[in-house]
Amino acid sequence: MIRKLLMVAAAAAMPMGAVAVGALGAGTAVAAPTYTCSLNGGVVTFNGGLSANGSVTTAKTNADTSSGITFAGAGCGSGGSTIGRTITSKNTKCGKTPGTPVPGCIKGDTYYGTWSQFAGSGSAAIQKALKKINLTVDGHAFSGKTKASVGISPGGSCGAEAGFQISGSVKPPKPLTYSTYSMTVCLGTVTLAPGPGDPSSFINNLTIPGSDVLTANVDSASSSLVIS
Repeated sequence: MIRKLLMVAAAAAMPMGAVAVGALGAGTAVAAPTYTCSLNGGVVTFNGGLSANGSVTTAKTNADTSSGITFAGAGCGSGGSTIGRTITSKNTKCGKTPGTPVPGCIKGDTYYGTWSQFAGSGSAAIQKALKKINLTVDGHAFSGKTKASVGISPGGSCGAEAGFQISGSVKPPKPLTYSTYSMTVCLGTVTLAPGPGDPSSFINNLTIPGSDVLTANVDSASSSLVIS
């Protein structure tokens, strides 16, 4: 009886993360604390840039990329990361009239990389590209399935910025019992092609004529990952 009481007292004194790790060897399901992480260091690269008029090509698809995203924060245990991904989108056919709907278009060609395409079909392309996602958090490898992707406008969960949120189910290593994940990616500072533009804000370039966004940095202050 004394031994059992000492074991209970010792468990109560341990931090929740330590209890979860210790339970991994027990072979029983563990309802561990929710992970809430900030996103650090991520970059989204727009193939050919993102602008009002986009780029004209003979190709049927184009590919943007995300890279360098890591996880950190007080609610993230020892932190973690996710691998970079390629986000492939279908290009839009040019109109029959030369120069429509964007300058340089001719019948038979396609165009991509416009703000209207990013707003209209960007979320669907992200969901398709990230249908399966692998995350490492606090030393644990999670495999997830993305079931939803939505754009975030200024005034939403990204504050004055824009971005997107993906969410879905997640399969943790046994015996942990996490079941869902949600990742909010807010886009902040950018790099621009030579010419006009605002390097301090991704979304501000939407209304600046002639701006061409090459890369957008993930804002760690407003971006997050939640696994529960």
